[in-house]
Amino acid sequence: MSSQLEMHRVATEERMLAGEGLAGRVFDAARLDAKGGLVRDNYLIIRITRDSLGDDRLAAPQLPDSDAEYYIDVRAVATTPAGARLLLTSADAQLLEGPLLVRQRKCTRPVCDVIRPMDTDMSVTPPLFYVDAGYSFGSRRA
Repeated sequence: MSSQLEMHRVATEERMLAGEGLAGRVFDAARLDAKGGLVRDNYLIIRITRDSLGDDRLAAPQLPDSDAEYYIDVRAVATTPAGARLLLTSADAQLLEGPLLVRQRKCTRPVCDVIRPMDTDMSVTPPLFYVDAGYSFGSRRA
């Protein structure tokens, strides 16, 4: 792993895949069929991003191993509203289980910052349902 972001992404994905019923249901983008249409299935879309790095310095380049705040965006997509809620509940249980394990890093336990109301994608027939949640955690040098 070359970047800290990639290491944290892998740790997040491993945590999610360990959840009951989540194996084979975690992706980094919407699932599309051969014609470019949305796949009608139950799955999670996980995206991890990083805030600016904190070196406790004002005028110097930031280092790759700097302290940082990471954000995990989760979208639960399903064919029914209950399916979307169940997937998000499973993802929530996995993420809030404890700190992520990342080599040479000390991570804080993820915190759920927001859960948005259920929404419907009417561009497909029958519609897909989705719900979004956002989590954050800190990561610093071990």
